[in-house]
Amino acid sequence: MDYILLFNELTKIIKVAGGEYCEANSLKDSISGIGLDSLDTVMLCLYLSDIYGMDDEITKSMPTGTIQELFQFIQQHKTTEPISVEAAIGAVQ
Repeated sequence: MDYILLFNELTKIIKVAGGEYCEANSLKDSISGIGLDSLDTVMLCLYLSDIYGMDDEITKSMPTGTIQELFQFIQQHKTTEPISVEAAIGAVQ
């Protein structure tokens, strides 16, 4: 799974409601550093929780530092894995 591509596709969905589109270039990018505010970050976590079949209580503990930290957490707690970025995006649209 290309986590950067998934992250960027999700931010396109999140930013449709308002604000400028932001794009990550590396797993080491800070989530807030690329332009996601707190509401955007909550939406991102909710979408990822749906995509990876994570429990709501676990979702509340998702780290919001770097993209790499976020996806490492997801790998530890996921109950499902989408077959592609397209399938993942389709699951939240």
